[in-house]
Amino acid sequence: MNYSQKKILILGPIGDFGGRELEAGFIANTLSNIADVKILSTSFCPKSSQVFDFVKKNQVYHIPNIIYNKSLFYRGLAYLSYLKSGRKKSKFQYVNNSISKKLNIRKCIIRALKEIVITSDIIFICAQVSSNYIKEVIDFARSNNKKIVFRTTNLIDGIDFLNSNWLDKVDLFIHHSESNAKRLNYLDKHNYVIIDQCAFNEEEYLKIKVKKSAKTFLTVSRIVPQKNIDILIDVFKLRENANLNLIIIGEGEILEELKIRAKKSPNIIFLGFIPNDQLNYYFEQYDCFIVSHYHNETGPLTGIEAMASGLIIASAKTGAMPDRLPDNNFFFENNVKDLSLVINKIKELKQEEIKSISKYNRTRYLEKYKIELIQSQYKNVIFKLLNQTS
Repeated sequence: MNYSQKKILILGPIGDFGGRELEAGFIANTLSNIADVKILSTSFCPKSSQVFDFVKKNQVYHIPNIIYNKSLFYRGLAYLSYLKSGRKKSKFQYVNNSISKKLNIRKCIIRALKEIVITSDIIFICAQVSSNYIKEVIDFARSNNKKIVFRTTNLIDGIDFLNSNWLDKVDLFIHHSESNAKRLNYLDKHNYVIIDQCAFNEEEYLKIKVKKSAKTFLTVSRIVPQKNIDILIDVFKLRENANLNLIIIGEGEILEELKIRAKKSPNIIFLGFIPNDQLNYYFEQYDCFIVSHYHNETGPLTGIEAMASGLIIASAKTGAMPDRLPDNNFFFENNVKDLSLVINKIKELKQEEIKSISKYNRTRYLEKYKIELIQSQYKNVIFKLLNQTS
């Protein structure tokens, strides 16, 4: 059956850099082979966004720009805010300013969302359960007999349980792991599938040679308090780890604070932000990968990339990592003592053990998370829904 005329709208707060941007772009690219796919961001999506690693510029729209062009009133308020702030950003980025919020711009935004939702056959939400406007979109889509798919990002926390019966209107949830799916078991209707992530630059990761040593450690993360990179730094500041290198890739609000924390430890190196399509070079250079603890984690994507690269992985018991590597001996609790014990275990590995673990991690990736497998899983669930819209 030809579905090329069917319209799929991928919707969520798609911003600049991060797992959600990469995943939304990958999903859009995958489904563009079977339908007309557009992405609508409920927040500002810059031209530098990683979503454009996968889709064309004309496939992506974002609410600030739509409201700016649609409403002369809010455009005027945006311009005043633009002047007041010293013209630091594009004019439309000031649409949702404090005055506009007081004058109920939210109502205008929801109306604009509804106008786009009504023209689509499937609404594919890529967001947190608590993301802005999601409830209104789901309520409206259901009342107009639209099929609704919800790819949950970030951990579904207890606060999401409050007043969330509207989630029963979702046709299909897509979760990264069973542990995350269980958090919505309180719903009367919780139809879901598990589709995890894949390494988008897979071909390059699979070229990386199997590791033979375990002396250099890499972590890739947003540098924010919630990621607990300070725990990693404190472990590598210990005298017994002075001969081990920790390389930290990423940027964020506490980067300078962490640099000061690691100032007297030359074995701790900060490389700043590296685009996702260049990370394979760094995965090739280092032996081990550390997944830090993040309470709201669903993935992380970097853990999947480390598996594809055949790195030894020391991971907090976070997100989908326990499901991905059920036999991994290097899980740690979020504290210096526990991570230190894991690092010591890795240091004591013999070369043959390192090679064996490295091969196992890659084999696990190839069996469960290859690009073609993940793409097939997305297509299968969407085919079923498209058949129901015919």
